[in-house]
Amino acid sequence: MLAITREHLLTHLLRLSAVVDRYTNSDPAFAEHVARWLSVLEDDLGRLRSPIASLASSQRAGIVAAGDGRAPAGPGGRSISKRKARALAAAAAMSEVERALREQVQKIDKQLETHRDKLAQLIAVFSQHSTLELPPGGVTSAWLDDVWRGLASLEDTRGMYDYLAARLTAADRRYLLAELFENILDNVPVQT
Repeated sequence: MLAITREHLLTHLLRLSAVVDRYTNSDPAFAEHVARWLSVLEDDLGRLRSPIASLASSQRAGIVAAGDGRAPAGPGGRSISKRKARALAAAAAMSEVERALREQVQKIDKQLETHRDKLAQLIAVFSQHSTLELPPGGVTSAWLDDVWRGLASLEDTRGMYDYLAARLTAADRRYLLAELFENILDNVPVQT
């Protein structure tokens, strides 16, 4: 589930650049685009049960409130137009949610890195006792599942296997195994 959540977070971060371009180009509909980005993010991350969904919701509400004339005064205490208040609220909301998304990706990366290291150790120990046949047509989910089941077959790897089986969802396990084997395949010398 970590890998899936990570991919969703990265997708939303990548979409942000188009929204920022609207601000850079002084698009009068900038606040609406930020609100739409937040709404899509809220729906998507809500399905993944991410707490960032509620942050997106509250930030979207702040944009609406700014348009209703409930925004604080601008710099120096001067009053500002509703459109400018919405744009300022949208920029602040976008910045806050972007920061939360980046922090969550970094947290997930740290968790996955620990599991990736342990999985690489498990594969290394297993490969000392048994041959791992690399897939001729590329890495597939079925092949990854077969490899995973094979890793449980040695007594030397059983403890680490049980630990990883308890800590990783099937999706995260496949994600990490695929990454490791793609690295292995990238480093296999080409025979001429």
